[in-house]
Amino acid sequence: MSAYSKNELELRKKICEVGQKLYKYRYIVASDGNISVRLDDKYFLITPSGMCKGELSIDEIIKMDFEGNVVNQTDLKPSIEYRLHLFSLKENNKINCIIHAHPPYSTICAVSGISLDGYILPETFEFGNVPLVGFSPPGSLELAKNVCDKLKLTNAVLLANHGLVVAGCNIKEAYYNLERAEFSFMVLYFAKLYGRVNYISDHEIMQLNK
Repeated sequence: MSAYSKNELELRKKICEVGQKLYKYRYIVASDGNISVRLDDKYFLITPSGMCKGELSIDEIIKMDFEGNVVNQTDLKPSIEYRLHLFSLKENNKINCIIHAHPPYSTICAVSGISLDGYILPETFEFGNVPLVGFSPPGSLELAKNVCDKLKLTNAVLLANHGLVVAGCNIKEAYYNLERAEFSFMVLYFAKLYGRVNYISDHEIMQLNK
């Protein structure tokens, strides 16, 4: 194992732990998904391309600078979505972690063009509305810019015909935002199946915010 600072070692471990949870709960399959965490104002850590996130070791996590360069010695390539992570981390200092995954109900809604445009549960206040961005090829500059713009306004974004992106001030918050978003899309899916979705009114939102 290479020598890492205490902070970097801890973040590498947390990325691996979250990757295992995402894989265990089927929020990702095979080599899908990607995770990034801000290391400091110069560098961030990101999962490698083409590898199962449920089976990563800490030495397989890639370190990059905010110019898009890999700075640690490795034969692995960073996630194809590294620009999506780089742009959002670089332009929003409130974001310290980004997770992209394919949770089943979120992905069903992404394929069906269903966004979360209002509050259906008090818990959705944690991340706000979940807008749907139009389809762009995975890894494209267009997708990275579109997600970056949306993450300035909310902590969760649905990618048309693709999946879900969530952000947080740390890796734990980002993962919890993913769980809450997926649960909300599951509820939304079945509510639409039963023919009716009741949103929390503006007045009720004001009461909850007191």
